[in-house]
Amino acid sequence: MTAEECNAKGTVIGDIGDGKTQDPAYRCADGRAPIGSVPSGIEGAVCCPK
Repeated sequence: MTAEECNAKGTVIGDIGDGKTQDPAYRCADGRAPIGSVPSGIEGAVCCPK
């Protein structure tokens, strides 16, 4: 999903370089699973729901 698509549904959370957002067990700050991945830099990002 693009950053624009994510922003319509949630918030883009970038990876700080440790790869944690790419782990299938990663959870957003509210405990929910990301709704998609967002291409961003080398490490990428995820989209956390609103």
